[in-house]
Amino acid sequence: MFLSLAHAISSQYTASILEDGRHGICLRREERAMTQEERALHSIMITSAVIFIVMVMLLFAVIASPSLSPVASIADWDSDGYTNDEDVFPRDGNEWKDDDGDGVGNNGDAFPDDLNESHDSDEDGIGDNEDFFDEGDGMLRISLDLFEFIGYEDNYIQTRYYPNAWFQVMVDVDNDGVLDSTISSEVFNETRSLNDFFIVTIDIDDRATHAKFKVVAYDVWYVSANNVTDLEIIDYSPDSGVNAVEHTVELPCDASWQSDGEGDGETPDCLLAYSALTVLRP
Repeated sequence: MFLSLAHAISSQYTASILEDGRHGICLRREERAMTQEERALHSIMITSAVIFIVMVMLLFAVIASPSLSPVASIADWDSDGYTNDEDVFPRDGNEWKDDDGDGVGNNGDAFPDDLNESHDSDEDGIGDNEDFFDEGDGMLRISLDLFEFIGYEDNYIQTRYYPNAWFQVMVDVDNDGVLDSTISSEVFNETRSLNDFFIVTIDIDDRATHAKFKVVAYDVWYVSANNVTDLEIIDYSPDSGVNAVEHTVELPCDASWQSDGEGDGETPDCLLAYSALTVLRP
């Protein structure tokens, strides 16, 4: 609007018609020079138009991004008592600091000084990222699910022999690589087959990333004063020279295995099925 009016003032003209005989007619524009007052008005109107456009653009910018406002830094948008320039969370009335820079405010951060942790779902003092079981105190449950006695190879002892089966579960409870805890079953006298017969549930350090364990099966020959004094390992490993299998599982875990020691030259042999599962402490 301003530019159109200025243009109208600066380019007034009149037209007249001239005859030149046989050559028809032509138009002639007569231009009139702008007065000093008109030039000043023209300049003022152009300047005003530019200022108006810039102000409109700034207004829209501030509406779209309030932080561009010159007073944004001294304002307190969330009314938490901290001005925007010192508030890491200027639109969250419950937060204003983030000491470890993890994007979670100190008030909602269970570990405000640890960049790698912010939540502790089970409130055990170990952050969820490091804790292998966020639902609470995690434990490892090892279940012996199936035992089938195969016998002695080459029939050098009667094939219908019934062993006194006995089992031990050895576990590394502190994640140092050593099987330092051993849990023993009862002695199952004169049996060739067992189902779901032994369960071990053991506490594991919640910071552990892996767990190591081994199951060993025995044929007990003699028990004295409730202690096993004479025995022989029953082989369930498919590898020659190894009677029992050692496992290292990643936590949390839910895994199962089944194997037998038949045909590897070790004797006596059995089939053993067992499983490992991470569970919540009851």
